[in-house]
Amino acid sequence: MTMLANDDMDSFKEDGLLVLRQLLEVEILESVRQSIADFSNHRMKELVAAGAVGDPHQEASFETRWVIVSSENDLQSGERAEKLSAFLRRAAVH
Repeated sequence: MTMLANDDMDSFKEDGLLVLRQLLEVEILESVRQSIADFSNHRMKELVAAGAVGDPHQEASFETRWVIVSSENDLQSGERAEKLSAFLRRAAVH
C-alpha cells in the first residue's frame, strides 16, 4: 500500500480535496467525465432558461465552466466555494 506524501496531506488540508493521479483506468475516467459533462450541459441550459445565468460559456470545458459561471453569477458563496474554485482553476491548468 502506498502512503500519502506530506505534500498530499497538506493539499488535502488546504483544499479539502486530494488528487490521486492514475487511480482509475482512462476508459473509466472518460466515462465519468462524459457523464459529468452531460449533466453540466443540461443543468447550465436550465439555469440559462431560468434567467439565473447570462452567458453559459459553452466554449469552456465543463471542468472550468462552473468556475467561470459561478464567479460571474454568484451561484456559490462562502469560503468552501472559494477554495473549490481556486482548486479547480489550478487543476484546469495541469
